Amino acid sequence: MPIEFHEARSIIRKARRRVPEGEAITHLNITPMMDMMTILLVFMIKSMAVQTSTLNLNDVTLPNSTTHQPPPEEAVSIIIAREALLVEGEPLVKIKNGDVDASEKTAGSFGIEIAKLKDNLTKQHTRIKKIAAGQGIAATNDITIVADRNTPYRLLAAVMYTAGQAEFSNYRLIVLRTEE
Repeated sequence: MPIEFHEARSIIRKARRRVPEGEAITHLNITPMMDMMTILLVFMIKSMAVQTSTLNLNDVTLPNSTTHQPPPEEAVSIIIAREALLVEGEPLVKIKNGDVDASEKTAGSFGIEIAKLKDNLTKQHTRIKKIAAGQGIAATNDITIVADRNTPYRLLAAVMYTAGQAEFSNYRLIVLRTEE
């Protein structure tokens, strides 16, 4: 049996009378705000710790460039240093005498694909695709490679080939811009 309009209004009026009116705010409770600021502080400290790398700036001497391209957008970064290969600032594979150890390559000393690098980049690419799908945008296939000017071509080619096998297709090589 449905309730009539007048009955519904009287029920609502009675319910309003039973609920006390809110009290006036006479002070500001900052405890929740302090909790939130503490959480943000911890998050920012953690993100800064992840961004720093163990790479010594003297370890990579960039070649010069005269281009005026804008800085690269967000991309996975690979740093080829003298002693290690770093992905997103984390050392992944050791480099000895300008090349990766043969045991780190899928086909031994004559191979070009670096197994640990491919696994890591595949995980990075999967993460990027999930984030892009969540935001409703197209996933980027960009990778930024920072290498020393004396990096052997075979090592650079191996890194680029491995990145291609992990579905990265847009490469950016970082170089030092010359002063004008």
